[in-house]
Amino acid sequence: MVIPGDNWPGGFEEVFGAAQRSFDCAGLHFILLAPDRACTRAGMEGLSVFDPETLAWIRGDLEANRDKPTVAAIHEPIHPPSFLDAIVLRRLLASHPQVIAVFQGHLHVELNLTADGKTYLTAPALKPSAAPALKQVRVFPDRLAVRTFPRDPASGAFGPPGRDRNVAVPPDLGARLRRPPGGFRMENIGEVPAHPRIDDPSLAARRWELFRNLSEFLKGDLRPAAQDPSEKDAPPAESNPGSKDAAPARN
Repeated sequence: MVIPGDNWPGGFEEVFGAAQRSFDCAGLHFILLAPDRACTRAGMEGLSVFDPETLAWIRGDLEANRDKPTVAAIHEPIHPPSFLDAIVLRRLLASHPQVIAVFQGHLHVELNLTADGKTYLTAPALKPSAAPALKQVRVFPDRLAVRTFPRDPASGAFGPPGRDRNVAVPPDLGARLRRPPGGFRMENIGEVPAHPRIDDPSLAARRWELFRNLSEFLKGDLRPAAQDPSEKDAPPAESNPGSKDAAPARN
């Protein structure tokens, strides 16, 4: 399964189809995500958002699969907040305890963070970087065991993995996990119809929101996450800085 990164050239949907999809495999639910629109001007990295229709699909998919252990995957990290709608998406995921892990990339460094009862794992890059590596996830009834295989930049060879980082699977959810007969097979497939990502220059005016969110993350603001992006009555930013959800841009 492939999802696009922020620097993916145009035409992803023509080759791979939908950029937002979900499915079950072996009792584990996967939801794979990518923003719908972004400002692609130089120096505007991270100015990307979801369309309201996509957020509605995400909410619906999570509601329909509350009884399954769920893994989310996205290129730009939700935590730390690396794009405009990261906070919107984090609050949405926080209201769904079945989401036990979020797999992320983009930053080219390995980060392991926890928030809202979830583990946010940022994978390092495979390309030449300070510490190139590959992550492997093994699924057990009581845990996801995540291994990191470091890669030697000179030879390209992968070294032995370090210690597993375990993500606990609650017993009531883990009871659904099973060995898939015949290997990888998708069930319960859902997706947002394939569409091109839109270049939206108007998002440049919201650059300050990205800086604010990053600043509050660095100050240790874990953002109480009882708020869903569908809520309209968030307190004003002056009384609780950064608490108001950023609304997705529309054409």
